[in-house]
Amino acid sequence: MDVRLSGGGFGSEEPTAHDAFLLSQAETMTAGGDLIGNTEASRNLAHYLGGTGTTLRLDIDRATSDDSSFRSAVASDDVSGNVSVVPDAHGQPKITMDYQANVWDRYNWGAGKETPIGPVTIKDADMARLHTVGLAQEFDTHGTSSSRQRDLGSAGTPDVSAGDPGRDGTRKDLLSFAASTGDAEAFVADLRPEEALRANTPRDSATYTTITPWSHLGLPEPETQQKVRTASVCPPCIKDERRSAVQSITIFVQDIGDGRARVYLKAF
Repeated sequence: MDVRLSGGGFGSEEPTAHDAFLLSQAETMTAGGDLIGNTEASRNLAHYLGGTGTTLRLDIDRATSDDSSFRSAVASDDVSGNVSVVPDAHGQPKITMDYQANVWDRYNWGAGKETPIGPVTIKDADMARLHTVGLAQEFDTHGTSSSRQRDLGSAGTPDVSAGDPGRDGTRKDLLSFAASTGDAEAFVADLRPEEALRANTPRDSATYTTITPWSHLGLPEPETQQKVRTASVCPPCIKDERRSAVQSITIFVQDIGDGRARVYLKAF
């Protein structure tokens, strides 16, 4: 997750006349962003200026199709889905994936950055100041897109293109699906891991933490589960041009019984 330094504690300083001016500027920017179509960025800023600090649910479908400012500002997102393998007309395996984009972020402002909203560019330090003097308040955001489907081709050539790298060029994607054990093994083999899957020693779920939790997808952390094997792969290291934008993939495969397995992939 992209961790950004926010301003001081909420309301920890008294507002000045200049802070009131910054607030009026920010409110004007909100209206300007709406006029040119940056509706999600403007909605987020308006919620910040409202000062409630409550979680805001995002309209992911609308935001990703209409608002480039939203896409560049998202700190963390992942893709969850189900992969199915069925024979095509020639008896060859055909792979499709039904997936959803999941987004979560902490809406805050840090020093040294600027963000365009409408015709005006906001200095992050000024916006962070509004939180510090109690004229605005940081908050959490989250949302899930509608379900979409993608054809991944044959079993030997699955390919999912990399998305926008995000505001700071950092991105962590999560993908999990359940399949027959044979299909799961074939999928993992095509990733070309650096070593064979090895048994994972379960961690204590009460104390284990991670900055990219699987709980966002309603799943337990694979590191804490029984009957899990793990491996990793560096696509650039093995010159896998299909996944050249991905630096590393951590793989977990869990035996879930009845000849089926759940695959967890965490890409950086």
